[in-house]
Amino acid sequence: VVTVEDNIAPIVITQDILIDLDDNGEASITADQIDAGSSDNCGLESLVLDITDFTSADVGENTVTLTVTDTSGNVSSETAIVTIGDDTVPTVLTQDITVALDENGEASITAAEIDAGSTDNTGIESLVLDVTEFDCSMIGENTVTLTVTDTSGNEATGTAIVTVEDNLAPTVLTQDITVQLDANGEVSVTADQIDNGSTDNCGIESLVLDVTEFDCSNVGANTVTLTVTDVNGNEFSSSAVVTVEDNIAPAVITQDILIDLDGNGEASITADQIDNGSSDNCGLESLVLDITDFTSADVGENTVTLTVTDTSGNVSTETAIVSIGDNAAPTVLTQDITVELDENGVASITAAEIDAGSTDNTEVESLTLDVTTFDCSNVGVNTVTLTVTDVNGNESSETATVTVEDNTEPTVVTQDITLELDENGEANITADQIDNGSSDNCGIESLVLDTTDFDCSNVGANTVTLTVTDVNGNEFSSAAVVTVEDNIAPIVITQDILVDLDDNGEASITADQIDAGSSDNCGLESLVLDITDFTSADVGENTVTLTVTDVNGNVSTETAIVTVGDNIPPVVITQDITVELDENGEAIITAAEIDAGSTDNTEVESLTLDVTTFDCSNVGVNTVTLTVTDVNGNESSETATVTVEDNTEPTVVTQDITLELDENGEVSVTAAEIDNGSTDNCSIESLVLDVTEFDCSNVGANTVTLTVTDVNGNESSLTAIVTVEDNMAPAVITQDILIDLDDNGEASITADQIDAGSSDNCGLESLVLDITDFTSADVGENTVTLTVTDTSGNVSTET
Repeated sequence: VVTVEDNIAPIVITQDILIDLDDNGEASITADQIDAGSSDNCGLESLVLDITDFTSADVGENTVTLTVTDTSGNVSSETAIVTIGDDTVPTVLTQDITVALDENGEASITAAEIDAGSTDNTGIESLVLDVTEFDCSMIGENTVTLTVTDTSGNEATGTAIVTVEDNLAPTVLTQDITVQLDANGEVSVTADQIDNGSTDNCGIESLVLDVTEFDCSNVGANTVTLTVTDVNGNEFSSSAVVTVEDNIAPAVITQDILIDLDGNGEASITADQIDNGSSDNCGLESLVLDITDFTSADVGENTVTLTVTDTSGNVSTETAIVSIGDNAAPTVLTQDITVELDENGVASITAAEIDAGSTDNTEVESLTLDVTTFDCSNVGVNTVTLTVTDVNGNESSETATVTVEDNTEPTVVTQDITLELDENGEANITADQIDNGSSDNCGIESLVLDTTDFDCSNVGANTVTLTVTDVNGNEFSSAAVVTVEDNIAPIVITQDILVDLDDNGEASITADQIDAGSSDNCGLESLVLDITDFTSADVGENTVTLTVTDVNGNVSTETAIVTVGDNIPPVVITQDITVELDENGEAIITAAEIDAGSTDNTEVESLTLDVTTFDCSNVGVNTVTLTVTDVNGNESSETATVTVEDNTEPTVVTQDITLELDENGEVSVTAAEIDNGSTDNCSIESLVLDVTEFDCSNVGANTVTLTVTDVNGNESSLTAIVTVEDNMAPAVITQDILIDLDDNGEASITADQIDAGSSDNCGLESLVLDITDFTSADVGENTVTLTVTDTSGNVSTET
């Protein structure tokens, strides 16, 4: 047996090529395009490329590998450069839009609003509009141009219509006004008077009022509506109040009249008797006289005032003369009376005391007596004459008797006095010191006091009684106040002391601690300190004042020094806390967060922590020390634990990828290929994909989930799309066959007769022959082509 072997590998020769992407952003090549004349000593079996399909992601140079296998199974490979180009401009699709101006008369748009789905075979880099800002001058249709640039720098443009609308109604501002009716009872207003600065984003076209004319029927508050229309036809209305006033006073015309009193001495008139044709622009409401009734007091000319009020409350007045007449004399009635002499021995009477109801048909003008004054010489019965005169000069007289009596007691007048005790605590007074001018109409006989001697027991107000007796035995008494005073102040002696604050930061002292032997000639009533309680604010020397008051209210003061000390340190109370790291992996705490109510007998000055900042290295339990210092420099410390937690989930960023199945119909992906820069505040522990293996059943888009877990166990997930492609063409194996024509000179074959075991990594879809029917004209050898298509649409042929 001679076994012949062929172990010489093929010679592979490649060539670089340039191809352009098609309109779908795709390009495909074959091994024959890369092969530049590869050969083998025994012949080549196959030429296979590792990459045959390209997309927009491959624009530029791509290295491909050509694998050549000879008929003996020897294999060689060489690389080549496939340069992918893109000369296809984007497809620009635009859409017309409508925008409304805002309150400033402005509107902005973006290129994305105009774009209606522009596309490119590779991908769009940017969308740019030539006009993005619009204002009131651009109301209506505006043409804009959208420029689309792809990732390869190719650009195309398209236009669209932007219809700018102003749909904002004006802002209507009104103001209430007050107007006055004229002499005809009329007034007009304009829209400008009601307008108070109405505005619009694009300008106002007109101001219109629904009511502009007013008359007397409109006096008072009237609601009007101001309608504002802008330059684009938008309108809005608002109301205001027009207060119509009638301030024109009536025209008053009066006339004088003459009337006589009746049998009762009375007369009455009406406003109509005085009115002589008064008028007003809006009509009269009332005619009123200030005087309508007259008596005897009014005999003669009387001025009356006619007040005319119109329907709007305006008032005018005019006067007129009303003449009244009277000729009857008075009727005199008298009465006898008794009078007492006063403290001066004098008595006076008036005509009214003698009058017993004298009358007149009009009015009594005067009552007069011939005698009105009496003294001691008139004691007894006296005759007097009363004369009555009326207001019109008529008079009559009658007599009466006046009996004079003297029953007046002496007038006692006292005065209060003040005495100061002498050095012995004694004082004396006389009746003359208390008397302040007592008198009697006939003379005083004696002055007597009930008390004249005083001592310390009488300090203060003492009531004494002065009794006055006149020469006729009449007596009267009156009281006075003798105020006895002790004006010698106490002697105050103080001493300085030292006190310490207690646990509550407080200290108290008494006046006795400061007093060092104060005294008074009459005895002390009280010792009082102005300050007895001290707090932390008083640490150090404090001046206090001791006020000493004697039993009579005399006061003396002296100061002393109270030195307040504080030696008690603060009581520190801490609390354990838990903090979470932020997105930067940091956390900051304050002393106040650790403090759980530390106290001091005085006042806490400061809280300080030895550690306030934490990062990822501190996750877990950390010990911190809180130091508390009071206002007097005493300090204490306690520890607490700060548990640092990282509860921030990672930020997951994924990317979609495309994979090609291998010759076995399989492909794998790693989490790193899906990850597109996921981050965490404290660093990432692991990246895990839920699906990493794909086969022919996964051709197309597959959703995978990337789960990112950080070093502290927090995790987040996000999906991505893994597009699985089968770009490997079937392996076609054919066999030559021999067939005979039938009795009709015909023969037919099937693809299965030619196929000698064609295969594909994902399975075959179809086997198709270019020629299946033969006739006598085909007797001999005929070349047929078998086209094999796999389930992914890849096609291969062999003859």
